Order: sequence, then structure tokens, then C-alpha cells
Amino acid sequence: MRFVFYFLSLLWFPSVLFAQENRPNILLIIADDLGIDAIEGFGLMIENRPATPNLQALQVQGLTYTNTWATPQCTPTRAAIMSGKYGIKTGVMRPPGNLDLEHESIFSYINRTTNDAYSTAVIGKWHISNPVDLNHPMAHGVDHFEGVIRGTIDDYYGWEKVENGVTTQETEYITTHLTNSAIDWIEAQEQPWFLWLSHIAPHGPFQLPPDGLYSLEDPTSDRQLYQASIEALDHEIGRLLDSMTQSTRENTLIIFIGDNGTPSRVMDYFPNRHGKGTMFEGGLRVPMILSGAGVDRPGEQEAGLTQAVDLYATLIEITSHTLQGGIHNSYSLKASLSQPNTLESRKYIYSDYRDGETLFWAIKNDRYKLIEDSNGSQEFYRIEESLAELDNLIASLSEEEMAILAELEAEANIIRADWSCQDLIQNGTETAIDSFGNVGGCPNESAEDTLTSIYSLPNTTLRIFPNPTLEIVHIEVQDQLRFIASLYNLEGKRILQQRNPTSISLLSVVPGTYILEIQDLKSGQKIVEEIIKRD
Repeated sequence: MRFVFYFLSLLWFPSVLFAQENRPNILLIIADDLGIDAIEGFGLMIENRPATPNLQALQVQGLTYTNTWATPQCTPTRAAIMSGKYGIKTGVMRPPGNLDLEHESIFSYINRTTNDAYSTAVIGKWHISNPVDLNHPMAHGVDHFEGVIRGTIDDYYGWEKVENGVTTQETEYITTHLTNSAIDWIEAQEQPWFLWLSHIAPHGPFQLPPDGLYSLEDPTSDRQLYQASIEALDHEIGRLLDSMTQSTRENTLIIFIGDNGTPSRVMDYFPNRHGKGTMFEGGLRVPMILSGAGVDRPGEQEAGLTQAVDLYATLIEITSHTLQGGIHNSYSLKASLSQPNTLESRKYIYSDYRDGETLFWAIKNDRYKLIEDSNGSQEFYRIEESLAELDNLIASLSEEEMAILAELEAEANIIRADWSCQDLIQNGTETAIDSFGNVGGCPNESAEDTLTSIYSLPNTTLRIFPNPTLEIVHIEVQDQLRFIASLYNLEGKRILQQRNPTSISLLSVVPGTYILEIQDLKSGQKIVEEIIKRD
């Protein structure tokens, strides 16, 4: 019996070693208050940037994502990455906020699905515990925590550190201290590891780093000190990477991302009051770089729609198992690491935020962006032409833009109330990726109470569902069909019109009966006329 067990163990044990050896290490580096205007490589022509040779090297060696949204402040971004969910799902929509344990963290998920194959650590800023709980990181599945539980510090040279629940006072420059801790922790690991390295830099207070960490001459203004802090951060990132052995470095996926846009008083390019804390691009758009193990597009840029919350699903697919597109609100970017154009089918990205009692949310496609708030205000921008967002189009929309506005508004309403049927992720009650109607049970209406109409047309099939509906009518088309959808009341008055919609929101119309007409743009012929009931 012992011989049989020994023989089987010889067959099994090497396979375990092989699996562990082929699991990549994960180094996630988060910079605090760093927008795309702060460093090179993200499409903005700005002079006098800080010197960041190590981040530029990561771009040369890896893949740069130029169209990435976070949230306007740090806590909701960290909660989104940690949970794979938008703030509207977790309730974490501004600092201070608390990510409840009911939301499975990326650490707990990886621990559960890999049988604890990874050593895990968070070094640096936590800021998703309110009220402050020194053991909150460990409760979320982190093996080792060392850093700052709260969101800010008063002095880079005098700060309170928490290490696995124990508090000490530190006087070493915090960017250097966190880097030293990261180096020591990595060197001690004997199995695959996942390190969430969350720097305070370049968040205020704006202070001069130690000599040797920056190249600016005599920085004195807030902006100069902010840039010096970025240079110090870059220097210490380089020191961390240089400390790794060649084999460790080759087996490590490095992710660099900012948690929100640059503070307005030290911001460049974007208009004043368009930075951190706002739903403008200056507040939302952040640098993101993926480099190292598994990245097969060195030196390339990816302009497809991405968001910080996507890191949750991406890390699951890299460390654990494949997903049906993604999970929760997180769409996996793994395919994009080796293949261009994998994000072309993604239609929208979304972000939300709370300022006082007002809720804000933003949604955009590749051309336009809508900003809304709970007071009913709307702003609409042609984002493909300018990131400065100076021209609010809301009062002068063309017919096509009115249709796009309605489409974005409808999708944002679905995201906030339920799970999207257009996010390329199997979530909610779906039984497959974005399956509709009777198959996936998405949206809310029960399949037994709704009708799906199927029209067999030349070269395509068109489905309209659910009918009757409470809020949204979906139009699903196979292959390519360019069409105009128009909604009329029973008196023949046109209520709305949209070009190539995948869904139509009926939130703006009263309950009743309407006629949906679909016209083929190529032939000009009416191809569908259906009675739609809104309950």
C-alpha cells in the first residue's frame, strides 16, 4: 500500500510543482493621485514632465493602455479593483468607505480557487476600512499587511505604520520604506506571490524627497514638488525591479496604474476644476501599464475601452481559471496581452462617485461621454475630439447624438439598477455571456411573463424582447444590419428615434402601448413593425 501511494505521489507531485512553477507572480503597483497628464506615454503633448525612465522602460517592454478609467478618488477605485464591482454595487463611492466582507476580495478569491497557491501581501495604502479596523486586510484574505490603513499621512518623514495589526512610528521617507519592505517580502517568498504595492506618492503633502531620488533643480512650488515625488516613485520602482533575480523578474507580471486623476492645483493640460474629484477625463482617466510575464505585445499601445475594475477578472484569469468574459462588473483584459483588437467589441465603460449627498455617474463609448447626477443634471461630450471637455453638447444635439445620448443613458440606468446585458460578461442571472430573454433572464423581467419576437430577414435574424417591458426593450441582430428604430404612440406621433440601438429605454415614456418601427438604412424599407407594451 505504501508503495502504491509512493508511486502515485511521484506521478502527482511533479505536476503540482509544474503548476506552481508556471503560475506567474503578480506585482500590482498603485500610484496615488496620478493622472495621464503626469507622465509620458499617454497621448498628451506636455512639456517639462518629470523624468520617469523606469516607467518608460515598462512601456517599452510591455503594453500601455491609453483609455483607462478609474474613479475620481482613491477609495472607490481601490474597492473596485479589490471586489470587481462598481461603487453602486458595494456602496463604496467616496472616501472614507468600507468594503464589506460580503464582497469577495481578489485575495480571497485567488486563495479559494487556487488552494492557497499564492503568498499574498498588501504593502502601502489600504483605505477601504471605515471605521478603521487594523485587521481588515487579513479579513479580506491578505497574508501580510504593512503600511497605512487610513487614506493619508501628514508627513512623508513621520508617519504611523501598521504591520499585521501592530502600530509603530516611522521616520524613513515613506516611498523608500515601502519599497524596502516590498524587496524584503519578495526575497522571503518560496512560492508564487501576489504583492499589492500601494504607494502614497505622489499624493500630498508635497514634500521634497531625499537627495538622489529626483532630478528637478530646486523644486519649490507644489507642482514641482509633486513632480519630484513622481521621480522618487519612479526611482524606487526601478530599485525594486532591479532587486529581483532574473528568473523572478521573467516570471512576474507587473501592473502599474494610477488610482484617480491629478489634483487640479498641480494638474497640466486639463482645464481648472477638471481633475481629481470630478467626472471629467482629468479626474477619471489614469495611466495603466502591463509588462512582464504573459505580455506579448511589447512597446504597443492599447486604445480600447478599459477600467480599473477590470484588473479583478484579469488577475483571476492569469492566476486561477478562465471566466465567461469576466465576473461581476470586471471584464478580463487577459486576451489583450497577446492579441490586438480584442477590446473592439466592448461598447461602454462606466464610473460612479458620491460628493456629499449628490451621486454622479459617467458612461462613454468610443466617441461620446455622458455625465449625470442624482439632481438630474446631464453633460454630453464628443470625447473622441477633445479630452478637455469644454463644449457641453447637451443643448445642441444632432438627431444622431440624441440617439447616442439615449443609448448611454439607458445603459447607465441598467448598470445602476441591475447587471448589464451588453458588458460581455456572464453576470447577474445570465447562463451565458450576455444571453438575453428566455435564456439568460436578463434584464429583470421573468421569461414566463415576456415575449421574444424573432424576425427572419435576408442575411440576418432580428430579435426584440422583452415585451411587455418595465423599462428597456432590447434589439439583437445577427451579422451586420444598419437600421433606424423609431417609437410612435398610437396617434402616430414619433416619441424617439435611434440609429442602430441595441436597447431602447422607455423610462421617459408613460406606461401604455407603442409601435416600434425598424427601417433598413441601406434599402430605406420598413422591415419590422411591432406593438410594444410598457407596463
